[in-house]
Amino acid sequence: MKHIELLSLLCKNRNLIDEAYKEKKLSFAPSNLVESGIFVKIGNYYYLNEIYLNFVNTILARADVNIVF
Repeated sequence: MKHIELLSLLCKNRNLIDEAYKEKKLSFAPSNLVESGIFVKIGNYYYLNEIYLNFVNTILARADVNIVF
């Protein structure tokens, strides 16, 4: 997958990804998000990949720091 394809995938599924970020788990995730590694299935639920969560949290923390300064 190319970077631009990843960005497109994230944008097209932004509401579902945001819901998963807030709720911590989902009962359904599209197969293209699972195949790309954004979601991981554990048992009957889908969770955002830990690497993706770390990336997002790092970016959000940097944004907060820049706003404070």
